[in-house]
Amino acid sequence: MEEKLLSRMASDLNIRKYHNETTLDYECRLLYSAIASWIKAACMDRSILSLASSQSGRPGDGVSRRHILIKCVPVFDELMKRFPHLQPWFDTHKMVGNAVEYLRSGLIACGEMVNVGYDTSLALAKEERIQLTPVLARCKGIVLSPDCFYSGVSTLCVTDPIDSTHLADVTSAEQWFSNYIENAWWTSVDNLGESVSFFDPYHPSRSNTYSWQDTPTKGVQGVLLLRRIVNKYDREYVLYKPSEKKIHRIDSVYKDFREYRRIMMGMRVSVNNPVPMTVYTYDDHVKIVLSTHLPRKEFLMLRTYAWPRIGIIGKLEWDMPVEVWLYLKPWFAALGMDIAEEQYG
Repeated sequence: MEEKLLSRMASDLNIRKYHNETTLDYECRLLYSAIASWIKAACMDRSILSLASSQSGRPGDGVSRRHILIKCVPVFDELMKRFPHLQPWFDTHKMVGNAVEYLRSGLIACGEMVNVGYDTSLALAKEERIQLTPVLARCKGIVLSPDCFYSGVSTLCVTDPIDSTHLADVTSAEQWFSNYIENAWWTSVDNLGESVSFFDPYHPSRSNTYSWQDTPTKGVQGVLLLRRIVNKYDREYVLYKPSEKKIHRIDSVYKDFREYRRIMMGMRVSVNNPVPMTVYTYDDHVKIVLSTHLPRKEFLMLRTYAWPRIGIIGKLEWDMPVEVWLYLKPWFAALGMDIAEEQYG
């Protein structure tokens, strides 16, 4: 019975087991995308009157977040009863809620679902085809289609080759950092305060987490990055020009989007000490292994188009089709990451 259920889900989602993949990893990928598809489908629940009043064919009023939980949590719980060996992979922690809540938040962040009304309800995104590469497109607003396949929480399709000149341009982290400090607003300070740590872009650590120290480091373009404690729950990130005794406080929005990580990566590239990344390319998929956490934009790209490997809330190891990696690779190259690629059959 369970084998038939998995086979039907795989057929609907157009997901196939990789040649070198364990059954456990395959089943986790499959259920991850299946739950995402059920959450998207739950957004389409509406009355006949709502359908009649919707000019776009999409629900104008959407459904509540609670409605999605009521519809999808029992399905998820039933799946965990049928496949108890998968439960550890889908475990979350209190900060992100249960697996359905975590995937729901990801679908919102990725643009697969949108806030409607007074931002209290959710609706499926409007149907739209977005060309990612000359041969790959994202099909937003679609739950299932025989012409599409799931990768992560997204529906994608292979297209006929198109002119690639209109695809998105990518700015390098090094250039982004240079532009940022050139346009930053600087204020004079007498001292930096207490509980300050400094980022060392020359530190050989694979992870930026271990590149902080208590004493000032050698700067990049005359600028240091530091962080200081605001309270026991928060800290701020600051750029500092020691020669001029001037600081620039990184805006809270940039902090929320983890753009200080882009600054860290740009600084490391500038001193020829890029963050490493390993890519394992197989004949039917790609696995990437990161050594540090990413800015929010690049992390959301992985959360949109790839499957986490270690667990549902994993952030450092991901699986994806080869076509998806060819789209994502320029973004990681732009971060200045030292990409080590290994080819397997």
